[in-house]
Amino acid sequence: MRYEVSFPCFQVQNQIRTKEGENKRAFLTLEDLRQVPDDKNTYKSIGIYRHLQCYRKALAHYEEGRSEECHTSEDESIKAKEDAAEWKWKYDIAVRETKAALEKVANVQERTNKETQLREDALREEFSSHLVVKEDEIKEKNRRIEYTEHCLTTLNLELKAADSKMQSYGTEISSLKLEIKVLVEKLENANAKAQSYDKEARILEQEKIHLEQKYQSEFERFTEVQERCNGSEKECKRATELADRARADAVSAQKEKNEFQKLEIERLAQIERAQRLVESLYSDWDLLPPKTIKDSEAKKLEDWDDEEDGEWTASTISNPEYKGPWKPKKIKNPNYQGKWKAPIVDNLDYG
Repeated sequence: MRYEVSFPCFQVQNQIRTKEGENKRAFLTLEDLRQVPDDKNTYKSIGIYRHLQCYRKALAHYEEGRSEECHTSEDESIKAKEDAAEWKWKYDIAVRETKAALEKVANVQERTNKETQLREDALREEFSSHLVVKEDEIKEKNRRIEYTEHCLTTLNLELKAADSKMQSYGTEISSLKLEIKVLVEKLENANAKAQSYDKEARILEQEKIHLEQKYQSEFERFTEVQERCNGSEKECKRATELADRARADAVSAQKEKNEFQKLEIERLAQIERAQRLVESLYSDWDLLPPKTIKDSEAKKLEDWDDEEDGEWTASTISNPEYKGPWKPKKIKNPNYQGKWKAPIVDNLDYG
């Protein structure tokens, strides 16, 4: 029957040989004991290191006794056997203790292994969670880095543009400085001229004051004359207003006169038309035979200048006393003075 012995730091396989006999006691050879590690730290906590050392010595003496059995006496062999039996009994006790201790060590190692495995699992979970968090942080930081790089590129471009602008501004500033120098020189000249003009103005003011004091009486006369002129201007304005009103009245009267003259011309034209009609009618009358018409049946002459009729028409009258050709009688018209001529009117508005 074989037993596997496990230590906390290493494992050793020991072969335990059993003998079938009356006592059936298990014993270890020197080779088996030599395979067990000789380490005080391994067995000190359990308390079996001393028993193992004693049992090793006993086995060594037993082996020596067996080799010397042929040369020793029977008494010595009996004593050696008894000693070997005692040492075997002690060794069995030590083996049992070592087995129990090894079982305890195995249980402790299993527990420690389980605890370490649990700790490793917990640490792995924590490490994985930390890794996820750190990966998220790394991604965020990478994004920030990309954003900062983009900002840096834009800023570099803006800086280059600003540098070019600064250079252009520098050239403009240099030209403006030259212009400012020219303007400053002009200002200095203008200030000098202004100072000279101020001096001249002061001198002229002094002369003005002197002349005012000298010609003050004449100024008073001029003021009186100016007041009179203002009064005369007001009177002239009034006279011009009256003249304008009179001109307006004259223009309105002239317009009325022109209207009356137009009416007279129209009436004269109507009279001439009537005379022509009369002449034509008398010429037609001479060609017709004469008829006797009573005076009561004779038609009265219509008013030749009737405004309501608009046109004068002469009536036909038979005269038995008349034997020659008929001639129209001349009518005296005080308003008719020969051929009509348009009167000349002074129109002030005609320009």
